[in-house]
Amino acid sequence: MASPNLDRYSKDHEVLRIMHECSPTTFRFFVNRMRDHLDDYNITLPSSRRITDETESQMEEREATLHDYMELLDNESLPPHVDTFYSVRFFQNLVLCAVWHNDFYNPALRSTILAAENHFMGKMKQKRKYNGASLANRKRARVENPSIGFTPEIVLDCLLSTLNEYHSSRYGPLLNDPDFNVKEFVVSNLAPELINMFGSGVPGDHQTLRRLGQDMSTSQPAIYMHILNEYRYIGQARDLSVRVHRQHESKLYRSQNPCLHYYVWKQLEAPVDFWILLAQVPILHFKADYRGLLLNIFEMLCALLFQTLPNDALDVYLDPTIARQSVTRGLNVGLPIHQGHTVEDSDVGTPIHYLRDSIDPLLRSYYENARQRQTNTCIKTRLHKTLQKFLEGVEITVKPGEYKDGRKRSWLNIRSVRIALTQRHLDGLGIDWGDTIIARCEVNPISAHERLYAADAVTGDAANRLAIICTSRAGQEIYIRSEGDNAAQRANALVDELEGVSREESLARGRRVF
Repeated sequence: MASPNLDRYSKDHEVLRIMHECSPTTFRFFVNRMRDHLDDYNITLPSSRRITDETESQMEEREATLHDYMELLDNESLPPHVDTFYSVRFFQNLVLCAVWHNDFYNPALRSTILAAENHFMGKMKQKRKYNGASLANRKRARVENPSIGFTPEIVLDCLLSTLNEYHSSRYGPLLNDPDFNVKEFVVSNLAPELINMFGSGVPGDHQTLRRLGQDMSTSQPAIYMHILNEYRYIGQARDLSVRVHRQHESKLYRSQNPCLHYYVWKQLEAPVDFWILLAQVPILHFKADYRGLLLNIFEMLCALLFQTLPNDALDVYLDPTIARQSVTRGLNVGLPIHQGHTVEDSDVGTPIHYLRDSIDPLLRSYYENARQRQTNTCIKTRLHKTLQKFLEGVEITVKPGEYKDGRKRSWLNIRSVRIALTQRHLDGLGIDWGDTIIARCEVNPISAHERLYAADAVTGDAANRLAIICTSRAGQEIYIRSEGDNAAQRANALVDELEGVSREESLARGRRVF
């Protein structure tokens, strides 16, 4: 669809007007994505595009399309002036209503805009009440003259008290076990050199860091740090040797498990690259429930010591009397304390949106790449669902349109293939204009179809294996047939999509029109 004039989408609600004026790029993103989703859905809508004319299956498809849209944009961030008062999901619903009303016409949606506001504002109030201790509300007031030097014990005390306060359902049994002193256990198992390393602040020079152990050969559980120039990544391992040598240092493994750590590693040219052993954690004699929690606490402590977490997390879990590094080059985005998480918590997840406003262009570029991967995955999932329906059969209402020659036609759109249904087709099905039919694609795995759709497909064309069948409610069916090379090339593209071939590979094969 062509790029729209955004003015008409912003008039339905004050929030949309503010977003349009203050953040036109973000507003355009939401509007265009919403239009693309609804346009894909609209291939099965009646020509009048009135919601009152939808069949039951079309209504289900519309609801599925809008659900996919919500999943796609659920993690989109809003500018501060909007995000302060409105949730992303609420804003999406306003855009949804505005786009549907302007492009797909349904008068009832004007009242839906108000209903959406009331519903989602109510949900937001409930969420704030239930999750009152979100990261934003947990921030500690920082002192005016923080201390540069500190000890791991100070950081550990603050971490343990925060876990007891906000994560007691998960960590409480361990922290309050009368037979086990968590603080004593953690301090006694940190690398000895680590204890006195922070007297002058967080060490930054590589020579100081190299004094810590660099032997990664142990098969015991451990906490480690990876140094890549000025970047630092801290992780945990049940088997340190396997984690470092067989996973991290394997290019194949890194390519199959994309993350910020691996992205930065790949982008740096001839990096300073070495590993550090921060703690060996003898957890094998503990019961299973405690092992993962103890590793999480060790990793979280080390991430706080070297300040490799996002600032919002440091605001909550780092003692406010400790000075911050002027520039943070940490590659830990998700909170270690949530690894192996099984219980709902308001700040669980991998909040890559923290990287969006980073002063580091490398971290910002990772954010853009990660968002694009997420978008592509959602689009691919949605496309698969749409195509699967055409293999199973989609219910279509045959609505006529008047043309200059006086004859009536109704258009059936199946991705790249556009079919004109005429009176001849209706006679073959024994139906009248306004009746419903089932349109279905049939693709032979190898051999040519006896009733192929593209009459002029050439040898080697995937279109030779495609048939398009229309069936009436009474069970009468016809095979659609179209002539011309353009029809064959569009059918080639449709077969590729039905079989899961990527757009790039399909175009490389030639004789494809999308």
